[in-house]
Amino acid sequence: MLTNIATIMGLQPIIGTAIVLLLAVIIIAVYRGLKTKSREPRRMSLKIQLLTTLATMAALTVSYLLARFVFFGLHGMKEWPQDLFILGLVVIAVNMAGNRWRTAWCTVIGCLAGFVFGMSFNSRVPHGPETMDNGWIIWTAVYFACIIYGAIADTIYHSRRFSNYLT
Repeated sequence: MLTNIATIMGLQPIIGTAIVLLLAVIIIAVYRGLKTKSREPRRMSLKIQLLTTLATMAALTVSYLLARFVFFGLHGMKEWPQDLFILGLVVIAVNMAGNRWRTAWCTVIGCLAGFVFGMSFNSRVPHGPETMDNGWIIWTAVYFACIIYGAIADTIYHSRRFSNYLT
């Protein structure tokens, strides 16, 4: 039954990608946990890291399902939300494997904020027999801006000079 629903909705590639990325994060986290002998005081524990990874992937999945199916009438795009979702899963998996959770959460926030701003400031321009809109450009720009902001925040937080002030 669940397989039929996933086939009808076209979610099989997305589910497969999410499972592979989650397994990769688990393997990297376990390897990194076994490799380090001394526990660093500011490092996330394996359990918290896995729960954070699941939470960010679940939040991104909810935002994708809302944008793709619930608010489909606002944008009419089928493939672009899926492309942004897969990109977000990859960003979350890579950053959670590197213990950079701010970028992962900024990815989720960027997806939601990008959709809201993209659909709010969308303008349709006649282009030949069809009309083109710029909502997807705004959506993508805000999405990338939030990912870059999260990467900068993680880099600043993990830099030696800043971490000396925290301890």
